[in-house]
Amino acid sequence: MKYRMPKKQWNIFSSQFVPYEDALGIVHDGGFSSIIVPGSGLATFDSYEANPFQTSNQRKEKTVHSLLEKLDPSTISM
Repeated sequence: MKYRMPKKQWNIFSSQFVPYEDALGIVHDGGFSSIIVPGSGLATFDSYEANPFQTSNQRKEKTVHSLLEKLDPSTISM
C-alpha cells in the first residue's frame, strides 16, 4: 500500500499501528496523521495460546512450570 504525504518536504518521525484496528498513526513535521489500512486489524493470533504476546523470559518460565507439573511431587527435593 502506498500513501502520499500532503507535502513532500515533511519528514516522518514515527509510525505506529493501533492493535486490532485498521488505523496507522504517523508523526511528521506537520503534526500527526492517521490513515486507514484495510485488513491490518484482523486478529490472526492463535486463540488457543494462553498469552500470544509473551516475552522469551515468560516462555522459559512457563516451560519450567509445565515440566515441574508433570513430575510427581514426591520426586522433587531441595
